[in-house]
Amino acid sequence: MVKGSSELSPIDLMAHLLNMESHLGRDRLKSEKWGPRLIDLDILFWEGLRSTQTEIRLPHPHLLERSFALIPLLEVGPHLLQDEYFSSLTSQKLSTLRIELNEITL
Repeated sequence: MVKGSSELSPIDLMAHLLNMESHLGRDRLKSEKWGPRLIDLDILFWEGLRSTQTEIRLPHPHLLERSFALIPLLEVGPHLLQDEYFSSLTSQKLSTLRIELNEITL
């Protein structure tokens, strides 16, 4: 998980990320969609931005379903819980996430 800022648009940044994946040996066209991969670079969330464009959907369409992505995102940006996007997280889901966060060993 990386938190950062960019002067690039989300679409341009995603194009650079896909280019990096390609240079590191990932072929998205030949790869199994949900299979193991050498590298997987995604933009999960862009604060203050929503996008349903084909090139990039923000927030990532499966973010709320994936604890492995959601937990690190909320670790680097706990204030994001105030964003309306996260309002659908139930108190039960948040409790589960907190338990999972406490179980993480670095």
